[in-house]
Amino acid sequence: MAEYYDVAILPARPVKPKDKAKVENAVLNVQRRILAKLRNRTFFSIEELNSAIRDALDEFNGRKMQQLGKSRYELFCEIDKPALRSLPERPFEIFSWKKAKVGLDYHVIIEGIHYSVPYTLINRTVEIRYNSSRVEAFCNNKKVCSHLRSFKKGAFVTSTVHMPHSHRGYMQWRPDKIRRWADSAGPNTSLFINKIVETCSHKEHAYRMCLGVMRLSKRYSSERLENACSIALSAESYRYRTLKAILKNRMDENAAIEQNKEQSSAIIIHKNIRGNSFYAGCDL
Repeated sequence: MAEYYDVAILPARPVKPKDKAKVENAVLNVQRRILAKLRNRTFFSIEELNSAIRDALDEFNGRKMQQLGKSRYELFCEIDKPALRSLPERPFEIFSWKKAKVGLDYHVIIEGIHYSVPYTLINRTVEIRYNSSRVEAFCNNKKVCSHLRSFKKGAFVTSTVHMPHSHRGYMQWRPDKIRRWADSAGPNTSLFINKIVETCSHKEHAYRMCLGVMRLSKRYSSERLENACSIALSAESYRYRTLKAILKNRMDENAAIEQNKEQSSAIIIHKNIRGNSFYAGCDL
């Protein structure tokens, strides 16, 4: 902060009040001329109290000092004010620091937002410095990347240069190509893919999830994939991991069995089918 405002800091030694005699004297004068003056008054709002303090402070600064024959305000105008410089356009911002482990997707999480770092740092711990405008990552005291700060919870802030070469290939996939495959796979799969693309804020991550769904289609039948997409859509969970968990735990098959049981136990209504009420009261 001192470097930002171009000022010098001369700290006093502990338990050496004479190192800052003027400061100690100023505290004493404030207690005598302001606090003691207002101690017997009752205030009913913080505004009223601040106004009274301001009046007492102006009076104190305007008092002539016996040894110098001038007031503190006059000395300020003669000595301090001409030496003052303009403040920077933006006030100083305090940075926060945090250690974070780089995930397998080469992102670190800061207050619910995912920021990318070079993929070579996967599984390593980095230091994150951030404020209201930017986020910076350091490894071994060397800055490895910087991002503009985002405040959208769950968002991904990803730089292409941080991706492995294999992941950069995802960017070559276009939404229309993915949707054409989804349309051929089935209506539920098509709707699930569209939901992924619509709800995912970062298109590269949406494409990665879509390609994951395509890989699942090679391991599981189209019927099972359709049923799993239907369950995920009902739960409004448009994520690849959700779909994978449904198929892995055979939730789609269990749901199909339950549905078949309900259909077989349902009452069939048809004009040619007569129940026991039709023969009630009849002698056969």
